[in-house]
Amino acid sequence: MLDDKQLRDLLNEPEAPYIDFKAGEYDLESPRGQKGNGYLDLLKDILCMSNTPRQGNAYIITGVRNKPGSRNWVIGIKTNVDDNKIQALLCNWLKPIPPVHYYQRRVYGKHIGIFEVQRDQLRGPYYVSDELDPAKKGKLRNEEKFLIQDSLYFRRGTRNEWAREFDKEYICDWFDTYRNERWQDWDNFKADCDYFGTQRHYILITSPLSHIDQSVLESLSHVSWSAVIDFDTESDQTGLLKAIQSNFQRNMIRVVKSERPAFNPWRDTYWFFSQGLNGRQQTLIKKKGW
Repeated sequence: MLDDKQLRDLLNEPEAPYIDFKAGEYDLESPRGQKGNGYLDLLKDILCMSNTPRQGNAYIITGVRNKPGSRNWVIGIKTNVDDNKIQALLCNWLKPIPPVHYYQRRVYGKHIGIFEVQRDQLRGPYYVSDELDPAKKGKLRNEEKFLIQDSLYFRRGTRNEWAREFDKEYICDWFDTYRNERWQDWDNFKADCDYFGTQRHYILITSPLSHIDQSVLESLSHVSWSAVIDFDTESDQTGLLKAIQSNFQRNMIRVVKSERPAFNPWRDTYWFFSQGLNGRQQTLIKKKGW
C-alpha cells in the first residue's frame, strides 16, 4: 500500500506502462458501462498491467484526470467500492488470479481509488479464464472484439494491446526468468536447511493459503515438520492442512488453545491452530485477543 509521500509522487508522474489514471469510476454492474468504464474494462486493464514486464507494482488510479504536459488533476470519486467485490470479480473471470488490492485514499481534499497490481511472476501470464459459465461467455461474445478469451494482453507504453507472437515471447521470458531465479533461491534455501534432513527440527508458520493451488501446497508434505503454526481457521477444509494431510508421513497431532499434548517432536508433528478451528467454536480467537 502506498504511503502519503509515495502517492503524491505517483500523482506527479505521467502515465506509463505501470501507471494508468482514470478520471471516472468503473461501473461494476455493467460489462462496458456508458463510457467504456464497465467491469470488462477493469478486467482488461488489470490483465494488461499484470502481464507487462516491470520492476515493481503497477497502479490504476481512478478520480484523477491525466493532462499530458501538465500536472494531473485530482477530481475525486463518489463511490466506495469494497475490495471483496473486486476480488470476486477477479476470481470469477481471470485465471490465474492476479494479485490486486483496491483501496481508497484522501488526497488534496478528495477521495481517489487505487488498484494496486502486485508484481507476481510466479503465476502468470494471466488470461481470461477458460472455465467461464455460459452467462459470462455470452457477455464476452457480445464484446468479442474488445476482450478475447485466449488472447494475451499487456501495455505497450500507455496503451492496452493484445500481444503478438514476438510480444508473447518477451512476456513469457519475463515470467520464466523470474521463476528460474526463484527455483535457484529455493535450492539455496534447502541447502541452508540441510535439505530438511531428519537430524534437525523444522517449524512452519503459515498464513491462510486457500488462494494457492492445492497441488502446489502438496509439496510441503515431504518435509518432516516438528510443528506447524497455522493462522488459517479453515486449513483442514480449504487450506494447507487439506492439501498435505493425505501424503503426510508423520503422526499429526492437532492442537488448539489450552491443550497440552505430550511432546515428542522427533516422532510427531504438532499442528497448532493459532486462531482456532472452524467447527470448534470455543477455540476461535477474536481478533482483539491478539
